[in-house]
Amino acid sequence: MEMHTDKSDRDRNTRKKVAYVAVLVLIIILISVIVASLVHRKILADSSGGDAPWHRPRLPTSLAPQHYRLELKPNLEDFVFTGTVEITLYCLEPTRYILLHVNLLNITANSVFLKKLRGESLTLEDWFLYPKNEFLVLKSKKSLETGRRYVIGMKFQGDLLGDMRGFYRGFYAANATHNDRRYLAVSQFAPMDARKAFPCFDEPVMKATFDVTLVHQSEYTALGNMPIRQSEVRSEGWVVDHYYTTLRMPTYLLAFVIADFSYKEDVTGVHGNVTIRVWARRNAVTAGEVDYALSVARRVMVYYENSFKISYPLPKLDIVAVPQMRVPAMENWGLVVSHENRLLYTPKLSPVWKKEEVASMIAHELAHMWFGNLVTPVWWGGVWLKEGLATWAAVMGVDAVQPTWRAKERYFAQSLHQILPVDSSKLSHPLQLTVTGQEDVTRVYDQLSYKKAL
Repeated sequence: MEMHTDKSDRDRNTRKKVAYVAVLVLIIILISVIVASLVHRKILADSSGGDAPWHRPRLPTSLAPQHYRLELKPNLEDFVFTGTVEITLYCLEPTRYILLHVNLLNITANSVFLKKLRGESLTLEDWFLYPKNEFLVLKSKKSLETGRRYVIGMKFQGDLLGDMRGFYRGFYAANATHNDRRYLAVSQFAPMDARKAFPCFDEPVMKATFDVTLVHQSEYTALGNMPIRQSEVRSEGWVVDHYYTTLRMPTYLLAFVIADFSYKEDVTGVHGNVTIRVWARRNAVTAGEVDYALSVARRVMVYYENSFKISYPLPKLDIVAVPQMRVPAMENWGLVVSHENRLLYTPKLSPVWKKEEVASMIAHELAHMWFGNLVTPVWWGGVWLKEGLATWAAVMGVDAVQPTWRAKERYFAQSLHQILPVDSSKLSHPLQLTVTGQEDVTRVYDQLSYKKAL
């Protein structure tokens, strides 16, 4: 019996070894296939000649996005997000190539598709990434026809990094002892970082409408550009929020915030038909630190509607104070996001000058709802136009709600003295600049664009 058992054990061990070797061989074959595919795509991207559309820094004008169906699911425990996107395109010129922007996203290989608007699937010969210009290139077997609409779609995933660009994570202490760290997910897409959150046509002239769905853990509140149309509860503590369709707008104005914040609310607008809420950490809201911002925003909105003779076009405006942000504030349409240092004002504790800083920020970002959002420069070389007009309007707005500050008289005199030394130095440049990439865009956001344009 013992000898028979030993023989059986040896046979089992042999079979296990053979199985392990077979699995190892399969893994090696699979890796080889993936590497070969990536090398093939790299060779294809690099060997198509200098005139290939992905070698140029700007998107081709052969296709125009019309509508996005976007779902994002951020996980604030492991700091990753997954998503799906479907984009309806209108063909302006015949082409076999579809170029859109992608940066630091992993595209699910078998999820990429192309079809006609009415549902007939079309064959994609290939797709590949061209990281130099942050392009995703789809190659159709047949040429897309002028005047027809098509739909492309895919699944993807990315990381919620702490770099304050794209779709990123922030954190704060929920109590005074700093032993209860809370996380939030925030978007900062301007100027060229929507492509870090989802594949898109990430240029300001490429306006479209958006149907957004945010899937989030139930302990958080999710905010978007538009009000929630419908919510549903999924298993394992997830909530799905579907938002109303946005107005036609560029990708850089799309925005999301997922956080455990609270808010104070009021109504604004000439007709009292706009709900306005200011969000922040719960202890900041309880301490009354959002009250002044809410008061200023309510009054400035009415002043702008009366002055511009154009109503604010959305049913709500959320203003959110976040603890980490790369810029002081961002004018996302219907969802302004600001660094909390620029938004929160503590009664009896904050210095007097802090009131003017908060009022100026609020007035500037609300001015962008018209100058920049309603009317948008076609490219980043025109930044001076929207920023100069928003700066001018903000001075008028602050003066209207706080006339004793004499903001108009003081600001124009101060700005003249601040900008003349810059404009007479080697740092001076024309307001309208040639812009190609991210570095050029960063360069045009300077004092000249804000104050010389004014």
